[in-house]
Amino acid sequence: MKTDLFLFFILSVGSSLLKNCSKLTKKHRTLQRTFCHGRHRAGCRHTTQTQWIHSILTTTCLVYRHARRYLNIYLPTAGFEISQTDRYSAVTNKSEACVIANRPFEVGLELRYCAGTIANLNEQEEKDLENRTSDFSVIKTSRRGTCLFLGPARFVNHDCEPNCSFMSAGANVIYFKVLKSINVNDEITTHYGDNYFGVNNQECLCATCERCVK
Repeated sequence: MKTDLFLFFILSVGSSLLKNCSKLTKKHRTLQRTFCHGRHRAGCRHTTQTQWIHSILTTTCLVYRHARRYLNIYLPTAGFEISQTDRYSAVTNKSEACVIANRPFEVGLELRYCAGTIANLNEQEEKDLENRTSDFSVIKTSRRGTCLFLGPARFVNHDCEPNCSFMSAGANVIYFKVLKSINVNDEITTHYGDNYFGVNNQECLCATCERCVK
């Protein structure tokens, strides 16, 4: 009963938030055009003020969009849920999150609701993050360097024979495409890289590597 009430609350708030996000995005675009037009007519007299307002509106929209990605998990059409696994507890000494399918997915389908964003980190931010005990998802790429991985997509674990692949939607948005048929209760996995867990992933603890050892 409590779970049903909780989901009802989440869906109700989520529905309202999605509507507000859409309205806010439209207002942001309208105000942005107004500010640019007004700044041009005023000879840039209020440049600092308009830039400040523009920055607030942009940040607010980003927060709404990020919140919407998490709220999308509870949509009936999402097709997955966040669960937990003890597969990595031998190393982490705790349970870790994982993504489990609650409906079948055929090859070629896209998991648009399991999305995330990538935020670049500078050297100082990377050092500060290393000194924190909080659980953050950090990825390193040859093209973009060290990045912070945010959103529900960060809970998708690695497997050396994954059933999904990373897909890009714009410069910073990530989602997944199904490579193998996924059944109900299957874990949704992707491939982090050939050397993410040591050379040739020799330290990998994924299900595929576990089967190979056995």
